[in-house]
Amino acid sequence: MDESHIAEGKRYWTRHLIEAQDGLVTSIGTLDYFMYDSAIRQARRELRRLEKEGKR
Repeated sequence: MDESHIAEGKRYWTRHLIEAQDGLVTSIGTLDYFMYDSAIRQARRELRRLEKEGKR
C-alpha cells in the first residue's frame, strides 16, 4: 500500500472513530450504545492495521 492510501485510510477511520465516540456519549443508557461501541472498536482495529502497513 502506498503512503497516500494509508494516510487517506487513517483520516477516514479517525473521522469514523470521532463520530462514533460522540454518538456513544449521547447514547448512554440506550441500545445505540452497543452500536457505537462496536464502531469504535472497528475504527481502532483499522487504524492499528493501517499503522502496521505504514511501518513496512
